[in-house]
Amino acid sequence: MQVIVIAIVFVILGVILGLLSPVTIPITYARYTAVALLAPLIPFSERSRPTSRGHSNRACSSAA
Repeated sequence: MQVIVIAIVFVILGVILGLLSPVTIPITYARYTAVALLAPLIPFSERSRPTSRGHSNRACSSAA
């Protein structure tokens, strides 16, 4: 529960800092910026997603 509260606090802090930041991203680079920001999160989402056999990817370590 404490981790969730800390994550929410940092998300709110990040949004506030982003709104106050003088940096602007041109609309032509918006898609590339979104990919660059979301790409580091992909390993975390794949690690927790269950596979078709009901196991998480972290638990499946058998070689076929």
